[in-house]
Amino acid sequence: MEFPASDGVLSCSPPTIPTWLRRRLSETKTPPPSTIEEIEAKLREADLRRQKFYESLSSKARPKPRSPSRSSSHEDDLGQRLEAKLLAAEEKRLSMLANAQMRLAKLDELRQAAKTQVEMRFKKERAELGTKVEMRVRQAEANRLLILRAYRQRRATLKERTSQSLMRRTTRESKYKERVRAAMCQKRAAAERKRLGLLEAEKRKARARVLQVQKVASSISQQREIERSEMKNKLEDRLQRARRKRAEYLKQRGRPYSGIHNSLDTMEQADILARKIARCWKKFTMLKKTTVALVKAYNDLNINEKSVKSLPFEQFALLIQSTNTLHTTKALLDRLEIRYRLSQCTPNPSAWDDIDHLLKRVASPKRKEVPRKTVFNREEKKTLPSRHVGRNLPLSRYQVRVVLCAYMILGHPDAVISGQGEREAALVKSAVKFVKRVRFAD
Repeated sequence: MEFPASDGVLSCSPPTIPTWLRRRLSETKTPPPSTIEEIEAKLREADLRRQKFYESLSSKARPKPRSPSRSSSHEDDLGQRLEAKLLAAEEKRLSMLANAQMRLAKLDELRQAAKTQVEMRFKKERAELGTKVEMRVRQAEANRLLILRAYRQRRATLKERTSQSLMRRTTRESKYKERVRAAMCQKRAAAERKRLGLLEAEKRKARARVLQVQKVASSISQQREIERSEMKNKLEDRLQRARRKRAEYLKQRGRPYSGIHNSLDTMEQADILARKIARCWKKFTMLKKTTVALVKAYNDLNINEKSVKSLPFEQFALLIQSTNTLHTTKALLDRLEIRYRLSQCTPNPSAWDDIDHLLKRVASPKRKEVPRKTVFNREEKKTLPSRHVGRNLPLSRYQVRVVLCAYMILGHPDAVISGQGEREAALVKSAVKFVKRVRFAD
């Protein structure tokens, strides 16, 4: 950096203090209490003024055309003097900043002391006001209680007078009502006894009709199922024979296009059968008769090893006696029996495990029905075929009564079995083994 030669004379003279700085120094040093924001603003203004001063100094120190021999000696002196002035100005600025910070700290201490004094005075006044208000509230509450007590006493006397008059009136009315009610109750009891007798008779008749209709419907449905299965087997046999005859006939004729025609027929037949199967499966799923739906319905009953042991005996007995439990379990057991039959390799039932002699032992005995006098020849003619058909029906492989009794023996052996012999132990062991093998809920 180069400085002009004319500045050397000025640098030797003592530095002059600006008028604004002299005026500020001459003022009294009792400034009003300033905040942190004002002090920071003043510091920023001082930084701006210092930067402007540095810029003015740098603009004055621009080099002028001179001979290099004369200016080289003066440049070093001017640079050193300028650096000394800058250092002095920086020290002065730091001292002013330290003084300002000390003043700010003192102001902060004074402000904190004043704040604590004000808070203490506020707390003291608030406590005094609180005590005064509490005393007034207590006095007002005492006055209110006295007024309320007097009002209650006056109300009690009036209420007692009215209650006495009402009691006399109600006793007279109650006696009259009791006499009327007794007469009405006698008539009502007689009518109720008569109505209950008629209702019980109607219930017995309706129950007998419903049982008879259910038996007839079940026998008819079983007969239809048997006929349907027989017709299905016959149709399948006829189709197989027709296919074999057609294949033999085509072989005998030996036409070249017979294979193509046969493949087209089989493809069309396969498409038709696929559509029929899809339609039947959709209807079957809409009726919620799939194996998954039956298993979910059975799981909703909550009949498994853990729940049976935790339920009390009476509650479990009521659960297995309900119609919903019986129907749900029977539907699932019938489905398992059907799947077992389909899983066998041979369609002939004689090749399966012959357990009819065991099923006859565990099957529930048939009850003898007493024919009613009102039901005559027409109903007997309708029920006779169903009875003959029901005698020839095969027994179910998985009996509902056997499965539920196995769960009852597993959960409550003491309540079901009375003795402690070998037969009872074998029965408990077989029930445990049966439940472990079945595991519907799993």
